[in-house]
Amino acid sequence: MKVWNKLAGVMALSLGLTSFTPTASALDAPTGELTLTKIAGYSTGAGIAEAGAEIVSYDWRTQTVYLINGATSSFEIVDLSGMESGTYTNLSVDDDHKISIKDQSPDIATNPDAPLFGDVTSIAVHPDADLIAASVPNSDKIADGSVVFFSKAGQYLGHVRVGALPDMITVTTTPDGENIRFLVANEGEPDSEEYIRAKDPEGSVSIIDLLIEEPEGASTLIETGDGVQLYAVVATARFTDLSSTDAIDENVRYGALTGYIAREELTLEDWAKDFEPEFISVTEDGLTAYVVLQESNAIGVLDLNTKKFTGVYGLGYKNYMLPENALDP
Repeated sequence: MKVWNKLAGVMALSLGLTSFTPTASALDAPTGELTLTKIAGYSTGAGIAEAGAEIVSYDWRTQTVYLINGATSSFEIVDLSGMESGTYTNLSVDDDHKISIKDQSPDIATNPDAPLFGDVTSIAVHPDADLIAASVPNSDKIADGSVVFFSKAGQYLGHVRVGALPDMITVTTTPDGENIRFLVANEGEPDSEEYIRAKDPEGSVSIIDLLIEEPEGASTLIETGDGVQLYAVVATARFTDLSSTDAIDENVRYGALTGYIAREELTLEDWAKDFEPEFISVTEDGLTAYVVLQESNAIGVLDLNTKKFTGVYGLGYKNYMLPENALDP
């Protein structure tokens, strides 16, 4: 399958669509000015503090936006095909296109108060297959979460288990270009009520390959919305698999929850609990992923052939006491 581009954005409350018109023709000297005209908008109705529309993924073939609604633990399907330049459209979504994540949980009938599917944090749409994937944390924040698959119409297709607190998810292909691959950043935040290392799961990245041919060993069968059978195989890359603590450079920050620990005393297990993967970018050849470790001010490098991290690199420091770096809050 060919490599594709994905349009994504971050929104707090509403979706705004714009067209732009240069103020000068291509033959005129550029003026550096653009005229932006809002041609459509959609509001989830949630307040800004509720993360009503935090992450969006766009399917250019069907001109459809998929957005996660943190206020209702659901995703919403917004049709953009009726928009016209020069005419404002107030977009709306009917209830059939607001898909509750919790309602899809396989244990919802027996465990309605704390089901396996607790929330939704990110969504990615495949550009060709009738397939989208959502990152779904467990109701128990520090337990393993899931990646849940749907058709583009919102039909539940199945799920696989991943690491703790799955967050950003992205879609690519295996390096040979033959199979679909999703990568999800498992943030592994500590328990919010007992912010102690004993309740701080490891951060990790799960790699989900969807294969056309059934592999050896256990796998999960996912049938896409257009009837294609794919076999899901999950591998999770962990920071404990680094060759040693020397693979973590000296600029990487460590935020101890249990008091000061000398750097030379830190183990890979300590670092793995401290790292909280936030965002993933995959190289065009599909061989390497760069993983943002925001709280550590660092980047993890993930070899997608071996499915192991090779190193973690700090982004350095900035001295705000210097006049040229002074902050003006």
